[in-house]
Amino acid sequence: MGKVFGPETRQIMDGATDVIEIPCGSTGVYYSRSISLAYGKYFAISYKASSTGTVELKLEFEQSWVLPTTEGSADDNWVEPESASDINAALADEVWHHESISPVAVPFLRVKITATGANHASTTLQIKFHMQEEL
Repeated sequence: MGKVFGPETRQIMDGATDVIEIPCGSTGVYYSRSISLAYGKYFAISYKASSTGTVELKLEFEQSWVLPTTEGSADDNWVEPESASDINAALADEVWHHESISPVAVPFLRVKITATGANHASTTLQIKFHMQEEL
């Protein structure tokens, strides 16, 4: 077994700006900024929604072999891996959650946030990515 480093924690920001709390209010699809999985062996995500009203979000991760053409936008090269489960199919609270994820061997990852139903316009999401490296 190689030497293990970490865990390293990275704040995942809004795809289009340098905002830590990703705006995902009302309904629609939002994307976090992409991050590199280089040198990682074990992965986890922590996340917490904040809102002055109802939270109704679905969280998935997408992966690609290239960076998105435009951070924060849909991109045909980015898809949810066939073997992946949703990070959270029905997030409706405002507490921290910690989930292990199993990305496929593709170098980049981002979070797809789908706001549905009664999701309030003030809703934001904070996401932290954790990775342990093994050399």
